[in-house]
Amino acid sequence: MAVFIAATLFGFASHAPAGLGVFDATIMIGLGGENREPLLAALLMFRFLYHFVPLALAVLLFGCVEALRSLNARKAGAKKAVDEQGISYGRIELQPDHSGNDQRQADEANRIGRLAVENHADDDAADSADSGPHRIRRAER
Repeated sequence: MAVFIAATLFGFASHAPAGLGVFDATIMIGLGGENREPLLAALLMFRFLYHFVPLALAVLLFGCVEALRSLNARKAGAKKAVDEQGISYGRIELQPDHSGNDQRQADEANRIGRLAVENHADDDAADSADSGPHRIRRAER
């Protein structure tokens, strides 16, 4: 158990993907003796069961889920559902590009900002007598 924990820690500290090489070498040094072939076979089986079997299961499950989604989408496309108001629930269609609206909205924002500055110009009329760059506002009582 101590050799396995040390091998796992060394593999983690080495920053090698899955401790590849470092983990195996630590196990071989820590548990190795005269007969290393069974230990090497056990390490290969460990790598296979711990890394490749879960990967294969995940790919298989992902493929099955995507195949089911594709079949369901084809069935739904064949029977496009439309309710009483005429709203379709079968397919999502994207709207065309409206990039010109972004510029119009930016222009509106500038217009609103200028309007706000122009409306507050009357409040600052008393301050405009001093045209210096560092005006101090009149104290209100």
